[in-house]
Amino acid sequence: MNAGGDHTSDEPREKCGVVGVSLADREAARPLYYALYALQHRGQESAGIVTHDGFQQHSHVERGLVGDAFDEGDLQSLSGGTGIGHVRYPTAGSLDKSCAQPFSVSFKSGSLGLSHNGNLVNADEVREELAAAGHAFTSDGDTEVIAHDLARNLLEEDLVRAVKHTMNRIHGSYSLTITHDDTVLGVRDPLGNRPLCLGDLDDGYVLASESAAIDTLDGELIRDVRPGELVVLEPDGSGYDTYQLVDRDSTAHCFFEHVYFARPDSVIDENLVYEVRRALGRKLWEESGVESDVVMPVPDSGRAFASGYADAAGETT
Repeated sequence: MNAGGDHTSDEPREKCGVVGVSLADREAARPLYYALYALQHRGQESAGIVTHDGFQQHSHVERGLVGDAFDEGDLQSLSGGTGIGHVRYPTAGSLDKSCAQPFSVSFKSGSLGLSHNGNLVNADEVREELAAAGHAFTSDGDTEVIAHDLARNLLEEDLVRAVKHTMNRIHGSYSLTITHDDTVLGVRDPLGNRPLCLGDLDDGYVLASESAAIDTLDGELIRDVRPGELVVLEPDGSGYDTYQLVDRDSTAHCFFEHVYFARPDSVIDENLVYEVRRALGRKLWEESGVESDVVMPVPDSGRAFASGYADAAGETT
């Protein structure tokens, strides 16, 4: 599979991790940092955090693992109770720092930060349109395309209409966490291809690629963000609003989340990933079981499948 840009590999490169928090009485940087640790398996190429303190936006993005990308001074410099984070596993764009996320942009109507998990199929078309209108790009990634299109729409429309306009313009798979000044948003593509969930914290709310990140923050999973839905967190952490911006008759959730992308302790579509994998192993035995003495999981993510397969085999032989 070609992941885009100049990087060619036979390995799947379809995953990234996104998170966003809005808190009432504490800084967002450290909870974002811990949430990114919980999502580290989704991307090891770069890590970044963008926060907003009600007056200005702060950003720190570096290549490497979460623990290497941030030190104590970096976290202290990221002031504010709202913010987003990202761990990158390249899907489109180069492997240099210019494509690391969250992507930040300042414009007439404020400041934007954007984290993206997914891949657009019409990024080049939208980029050419925006460039012809005078937008200057600093990377070859599709995340910057989304940010510039949303910034353009925000010059003429309110937040919800601007997001809907952008969703109608871009095509592909995406889960987004966005900061517009001190407001945090979560957006899931109309087919629900990439995962995104909403959680409740003692002093606010969190959006994340997987529920394991919510667990790390001692939060409670509320539900998955619906395909085509926008979630807007209140800047003071007091609540959230939801808007179903796009409706589709069918969905197309990424099967590989259950196969090996997601952590086994995450919950997707109200099902524990570990139990789904065990059920898949049992189904494999039912469809094409082979009598054997030992079932070996390869790689490590195959343990749940092997366990389900072995249990089903033991019950029938």
